[in-house]
Amino acid sequence: MVVVALIMLGEGWRNEGCLEEERLALFQLKPFFPSIDSRNIDGSWLVYHLMSDPVIEEKETSSDCCEWEKVECSSITGRVTHLFLNLTRFSYDLVHPYYKITGNKYLNTSLFLPFEELQSLFLRGNSIVGFVDNQ
Repeated sequence: MVVVALIMLGEGWRNEGCLEEERLALFQLKPFFPSIDSRNIDGSWLVYHLMSDPVIEEKETSSDCCEWEKVECSSITGRVTHLFLNLTRFSYDLVHPYYKITGNKYLNTSLFLPFEELQSLFLRGNSIVGFVDNQ
């Protein structure tokens, strides 16, 4: 057992990849945190593209959610420790009144239960006005 511990220390051991449970939980969050990729704003029109995978974004092909842009994980356990979901709802009304989206959102906090080591959760700018009981 001591030999195994020494080998792991010598190789700079770290848990490789995120837990499957947390990866699946991130996929469940996708519909609640859509983001917009603004391609061209020239003052008179807006070309936009709704990202198909807002949590993953451009690193969608990676099975390791610790590599995803809006996710940080513990280097030791591989568990999600920080989620940066702020400003994932685009403020259309600031760009053009035609694109205005109204309505405040209530967040079901049970969506975050799988993230046992979550230390910080950034949600600013998503029109969240409150929380609902766990479901």
